[in-house]
Amino acid sequence: MQDLTIRQARPQDGEKLLAYLKKIGGETDNLSFGQEGLPLSIQEEEAYIQSMADQAGALIYLAFNQQDLVASVGLNPLPGRMGHRAEISLSILKDYWGQGLGSLLLEKALAYARNQGLEFIDLDVATDNTRALGLYEKFAFKKIARLEDYFKIHGNYKDFYRMTLDLRSK
Repeated sequence: MQDLTIRQARPQDGEKLLAYLKKIGGETDNLSFGQEGLPLSIQEEEAYIQSMADQAGALIYLAFNQQDLVASVGLNPLPGRMGHRAEISLSILKDYWGQGLGSLLLEKALAYARNQGLEFIDLDVATDNTRALGLYEKFAFKKIARLEDYFKIHGNYKDFYRMTLDLRSK
């Protein structure tokens, strides 16, 4: 991981990010999409990245091993009366699991969230995703609800937990 670079996403990363999402979608059933990736054009993805850069409190960090995109973390602030909250998403290529990259990205994203004045960070995680659950619990995320039959993959249902982190006391 010596060659690892973490930086904020730029619109010109759109094509690389879409290819990355297809790859990780094929590696796990813990995402809202599969190997088809997201149904966005390169231009739409570039516009989304720009909109995140322009939105207060929003964030997309990308991790690169040399030129290869290997992980991402995003913060998406909620609107209006929920503006003190953000949803977080984290994904890592399977070849990079268990190397501390999730902790590193989560630390960076949570530091950013605190600096932006966010008070709560929310996420949804599959109940059988023990690796991710362990990571989130390490950072003091708490399970607040069980979302039964949240995903349906090839006719099989999958439950998720809603987890939250209270940043006010940290």
